Amino acid sequence: TFLSVRYLTYADLTGKTVANTVNVGQQVRDSIQTYVEPSIANVNPDALSAATTQPNITYHENPVMKCPVAYVVWYGNWTGNSGVVLIENFLKGIGSTSWWGMATEYTNGSNIIFGQATYDNYSQGKSLNQSMVFAIVTKAISSQALPFNENGIYFVLTSSDVNETEFCTSACGWHSYDWPTKLIYSWIGNSELQCPQRCSAQQTSPNGNFGADAMASVIAHEAMEATTDPFLNAWFDLNGEENADKCAWTFGNLMTSSNGAYYNMIVGGVQFLIQQNWNLSIQNCSLF
Repeated sequence: TFLSVRYLTYADLTGKTVANTVNVGQQVRDSIQTYVEPSIANVNPDALSAATTQPNITYHENPVMKCPVAYVVWYGNWTGNSGVVLIENFLKGIGSTSWWGMATEYTNGSNIIFGQATYDNYSQGKSLNQSMVFAIVTKAISSQALPFNENGIYFVLTSSDVNETEFCTSACGWHSYDWPTKLIYSWIGNSELQCPQRCSAQQTSPNGNFGADAMASVIAHEAMEATTDPFLNAWFDLNGEENADKCAWTFGNLMTSSNGAYYNMIVGGVQFLIQQNWNLSIQNCSLF
């Protein structure tokens, strides 16, 4: 089994440029991203857009996902957590938004849909690495809790008491694949207790669930990249940046919810703060 991985790095508190080299199988890409302050309360929304000097993203003639289906493993303790409904409804609705419409420019395919979800009560413990995340996914499939689907993106969403090797130090989430099964999977952590200032753009929550609200943007990031660059060899720029990487921690025009939290998107009638994505048509960051 061959495993490879691509990361969303955390928001550096100093706002400096962070260079992170990641091994992606036969390739080594330098992931370079300038991060904004995690708390955007005093930031001009107009400043939260990507620099136009970024290199264009190009297609490298390798497979993309045309009909992606999202599957979720709720790993750890999610009992009574409103984030389960919040995130599942987000995944059910994001595919019909103009934000996801940008993905179809890359794939010439259909919108992402939600498949189903299952729970895993710490089968790999509370300290995970990439191989253990993959084991969580294969357990869900082999036990028939989730189906095997070549069009599937399998998200392992960990509760706030679960750590992962890169979590809070170099990554908020990542997507990867297995070879030769071609299984596409992703991990996203709940930063509420471990690093709330590193994996969330704000310290308030539009839906009263800090961890899930922060995870939503990372899930969108990884879903977009897993769809347009599933095997890490399709769409990226000369720096190795995938489309969502190029716009990480930028949010465009912001609105304010009744509790003072920022949001920029409504999905299924619910407010979310979701990062921008690289719009192929204009070669710049955009929400649509």
